[in-house]
Amino acid sequence: MVRDHGYRTLAYLSGYVDSPDNLARRGAFEEQVTADGARFMSGPVWQGNYTAAGGARVIENLLASGESLPQAIACANDQTALGVVYALVRRGIDVPGGVAVTGFDDIPVARHLHPQLTTVRQPITDLGATAFATLYSMITDDGLPRDDVTLPTRLVRRESCGCPPTTAPLAARQP
Repeated sequence: MVRDHGYRTLAYLSGYVDSPDNLARRGAFEEQVTADGARFMSGPVWQGNYTAAGGARVIENLLASGESLPQAIACANDQTALGVVYALVRRGIDVPGGVAVTGFDDIPVARHLHPQLTTVRQPITDLGATAFATLYSMITDDGLPRDDVTLPTRLVRRESCGCPPTTAPLAARQP
């Protein structure tokens, strides 16, 4: 977001404080934002708990307190991002013109919003198969090492970050 769009202030709207996924996403985002020389915002006022209501609540509380919003908000998941977009638009703040918003998961509704939600896609099928294989390995105690498994993700650029709208017909787009 810093390199592609020149945003200088970026916030991370978190999930549960102790969630390993949340901590990993926050850490990776903070590392990249600060490496790019931009200002990173996070903390207790930026906690959305993985829900649309939580994301909307954070935005409403920040606006009610007179806090300045960052140029871009990366949300811990798409549900949170939905709430953020809703609250911003409800208050007359353009997405992405006033504040850019991104999510994580690429839930089906993300591509049908206006603006379409920029997000990070996870390989959900592979995630389930890997979880099953790991659990089966633990149950059968087959002696295989149980290291952390990291599956690849993919950035899906859409309008909510400031990228141009997708022009491919819906049938031609990947799920």
